[in-house]
Amino acid sequence: EEQKPLEGAPAHRMKFVFSSLLELLTVAKKYTEKGEISGSSGSGGGGSSSRNAGMVGPQMQDEIEHMPSPWRLPGYLRLIRWCVRTQEDVDYFYKHHFQEFWELWEQIDRHQYEVDYNKCEITMLWEHLLRDYPNYCQLITANN
Repeated sequence: EEQKPLEGAPAHRMKFVFSSLLELLTVAKKYTEKGEISGSSGSGGGGSSSRNAGMVGPQMQDEIEHMPSPWRLPGYLRLIRWCVRTQEDVDYFYKHHFQEFWELWEQIDRHQYEVDYNKCEITMLWEHLLRDYPNYCQLITANN
């Protein structure tokens, strides 16, 4: 399904949303990193699973809710894909945010989750860029 470029004020707003989403690629990477919850080891109290979230303090509960997982980024990645509507969008993405995107790709690809929605969505974004914008493939291969 081919996406059409937006015109006028909606196009200006779309570019703002797109650039704002891309600015968050580095933050998105943090949601894929496996890490420990503070207080989950040692004294035996607190617990580290979400089923125990009601039995922990507010700080630890906040950390539990923001733990990396294989389903934290699909909506974010889908929205980025939806925003890529023109070759100009692809060029902007490549010139300004490719390195952060590549680092996010590598981080997601390191995990071996049984069902990884992050990996599925980031692969669909790659596929969208390569299929619908063949010049993007040329840009990547030219810069090896």
